[in-house]
Amino acid sequence: MRACWDPISGTTIATYPSYVKACIERSRYITESYKQTDGKPEIIRRAKAFENFLRKMMIYVDPWQLIVGNETSAQYKIPIYVEFSCKWIYDRLDNVYKNLFENDEEREELRKILEYWMPRTIEARVWRVLPDDVKDYVRFSDNNFMEVIFTMGKGRCFLDWDYLFKLGLKGVIARAEEKLKKLKENLKEDPRKHIEKINFYEAGIIACKALIEWALRYAELAEKLAQQEDNEQRREELIKIAEVCRWVPENPPRTFHEALQFFHFVHLAERLELMSHSAGYRFDQIMYPYYKQDVEKGILTKDKALELIECLWFKIQDIGELSVPSVAGVQVGAIGWQNLMLGGVKRDGSDATNDLSYLMIDATYETRTLEPAIVLRYHDNIPKDLVYKAIDLIATGHGMPSLFNDNVIIPYLQEVEGLSLEEARDYIIPSCVRWGLAGKPMHMIVPNIGFFCMLKCLEFALNEGKDMYTGKQLGYPTPDPCTFKSIEDVKEAFLKNIKLVADKLEKIWNIATAIYTEYAPRPFGSILLEDCLEKGKEAMKNMYKERITMLVAGCTNVADSLAVIKKLVFDDKVITMDESLKALRNNWEGYEWLRQKAINDVPKFGN
Repeated sequence: MRACWDPISGTTIATYPSYVKACIERSRYITESYKQTDGKPEIIRRAKAFENFLRKMMIYVDPWQLIVGNETSAQYKIPIYVEFSCKWIYDRLDNVYKNLFENDEEREELRKILEYWMPRTIEARVWRVLPDDVKDYVRFSDNNFMEVIFTMGKGRCFLDWDYLFKLGLKGVIARAEEKLKKLKENLKEDPRKHIEKINFYEAGIIACKALIEWALRYAELAEKLAQQEDNEQRREELIKIAEVCRWVPENPPRTFHEALQFFHFVHLAERLELMSHSAGYRFDQIMYPYYKQDVEKGILTKDKALELIECLWFKIQDIGELSVPSVAGVQVGAIGWQNLMLGGVKRDGSDATNDLSYLMIDATYETRTLEPAIVLRYHDNIPKDLVYKAIDLIATGHGMPSLFNDNVIIPYLQEVEGLSLEEARDYIIPSCVRWGLAGKPMHMIVPNIGFFCMLKCLEFALNEGKDMYTGKQLGYPTPDPCTFKSIEDVKEAFLKNIKLVADKLEKIWNIATAIYTEYAPRPFGSILLEDCLEKGKEAMKNMYKERITMLVAGCTNVADSLAVIKKLVFDDKVITMDESLKALRNNWEGYEWLRQKAINDVPKFGN
């Protein structure tokens, strides 16, 4: 990656080297389907678009891989998710993103696709209904103030893999068809009550069948490649790949290899459905029964298991997308926050460590992939050698595994979130530091509704709520700061601005959530959740303990700034508030002595 100046936003953003390209296949086939299904229920349109893409997209089998499933037509390509926000792409087609495409014809095809979507994206639909009093707060990133993230896909359905592995998609389809049959038999009694459920089941069945068909395409491809392969070892591997893909995810996995392939097909398909982010699964617990069974049968060794895990790691690393610049600028590549967990305690409180806990660390040590991000759950009875192994990986500078303390988190989930002890012990960590439960429809939209800069709120507090860039009254109309008598007055003004901005962000996001729910349903991810399947409800309409957070920046700088004001203005009276404001507005010109004093003579947060 390298940085370049973006003439559209006026900021420096990351761009891609010449060998990374954008893949327009998803945009092409999703759009093709949407044009054909105009007027149908949105959830049916989404399922049909998903089906059309999986049926027509380019598939391939890497010459070294044992796990298959790709999201773009080539490994060096990244997909484009046009449904959420696309004007930022359109504006950059002829400059920043020009070299992302194989040729001008492809770029012109995407231009027409974007013209279709621009009035239909989530962002466009939100803008049409936003009240005037919040429009100035939607995107203020040029001034490093605030960003509302409805330009991205939703969070994932946190799947219960034990449930899915027992059923296979064939079992899910059978349950959905049974529900659908009963609804249609009782349709005369209360049609309005049942129509939404009927659409849900029909869409879910379409999506599950599409994924089964997709897997069979890989089986057929692997068989053809096997026939052409001269290397005997690779030919046997291709035959095994074909065998595995003919069985899963349609049927319950029978082996460790099948369980891994099932996992990847479903995990990737969830991503392809709606740019789903923030996965978190207890990988060593999910996969251990299949590993243990195969080892005991003598059909799997630790070395072979490690090779399979590493193959999966590389496939997960391939997952990404072309991100909006404000997001791409603060993450490495196209991170999808795909966490896989190890360690912790079981639901009965005993240590959950097993062979796969160690193999996960080994796989990450050897591959050094950025994703999956592995997460270690620590507790008092965890084996020391697992902790030391994790420390050895952290010491390489790779930054994994991240560490979470069961001793603190489990009581919190009981006391604050109201979970049972067994539920709390089985928590997962999706994305950065959130919690979740497998099998529950949680965080179905972007887990963090947006972010804002706390320093901007302090700036508002010191300028009577006026924005220094535009002169608009964007903050709370606090008093003239020169009338403040103590640091408590400054804090009060600051906190009033924090509340105002947070309230604006919440109002915007509530509107965006309603648009997401209406125009971006997810039939595939939803039908895989037992609770949604039983109730006939799409996940966004069946949320469990929804917890939405806001991200903030500048906390440490705010603390240091308040310390300077407290000590130099109110405690030591080195300078007046009026003089300090003049120094700031002049960017310290003529006040170098004060800048040095603020740096060297005032306590700082942390070190």
